Amino acid sequence: DDSKFMIIWSEMNCADPYWNELNQNGKVFYTIIDGSGNRISDIYSMNGYLSDCDPIVNNSVVHWYSENIDGDSKPIYYTIDSSTCTLTQPVTKVNINDTAVSAIATQAYTGSAVKPNVVVKYAGVTLVNGTDYTVSYANNVNAGTATITITGKGNYTGFKKVMFNIKKKPTITASNKTITYNTSVSLGATVTSGASSLTYKSSNSSVVKVDSTGKITGIKAGSATVTISSAENATFMAASKTVTVTVSKARS
Repeated sequence: DDSKFMIIWSEMNCADPYWNELNQNGKVFYTIIDGSGNRISDIYSMNGYLSDCDPIVNNSVVHWYSENIDGDSKPIYYTIDSSTCTLTQPVTKVNINDTAVSAIATQAYTGSAVKPNVVVKYAGVTLVNGTDYTVSYANNVNAGTATITITGKGNYTGFKKVMFNIKKKPTITASNKTITYNTSVSLGATVTSGASSLTYKSSNSSVVKVDSTGKITGIKAGSATVTISSAENATFMAASKTVTVTVSKARS
C-alpha cells in the first residue's frame, strides 16, 4: 500500500558526542504516515534498541526485530499490524527459580501420600497452579523429608525443588484425677515410644502442683488443669494433652 508507510525510530541525545545505541534509553518508537507525509496514527513505543533489520511486510503486518535491552545480544521479535498499530511482542519467560515459595509446615504422617499445597509468588503476585506451574511429589508417604518439584508452565520455565518434613503424631495417654488435699500421686501419663519426653504445667499451682516427673500434689481444695506436652523431634511432631485434677478435702 503506497499510500501508507510505517516509520520506526529511536530518540538520541544529539549533544552526546558518542551517538551510540545506549542513548536510545531502551525505547523504539513507530507511527504510520500517509503518502503526503502526514501522520495518521498515534506514536507508539516498544522496548529494545533500534536494529539494522529490514522489516518484512506481509498482508499489512510488519515483522521486525530489535536488539535486547538487557545487552545479551538476543533479538526480540515483534509484529505490528499497520492497520491498527497493534503491537505483538514476545513474552519473556521467567525462570521459576526466581519465584518465592512460602515455607511448608511440618506435615502429619497418615500412611498415605501427603500433598500439601504450595504458594508460589513472583513480584508479589501469587501464581496459579496448573497455569503458571505444575507440582509433583516424591518421598511423601513415610516419615522423613519429602520433595516437591515445581515446574514452570506458560510464561514460566525451569523447575524448583522445595522440601518439607513428614512426622508421626505421638499419642499422649493420661486421664483426669481426683486426689485428696495434701497428698501426692503420679499422673501416670505415657507417650508413644520415640517421642520426646513429657513435660508438665499446672494452670494453678496454688491448687495443684506438678513436678517434672508428672507427680501431682493437692495444695488446697479446688481444681486445676495440667497440660502434658511432648516437644517435636526428628521423627515425631509436637503434641499435648490437658487433664483436670480435682483436689478434695481429707475426710475427718
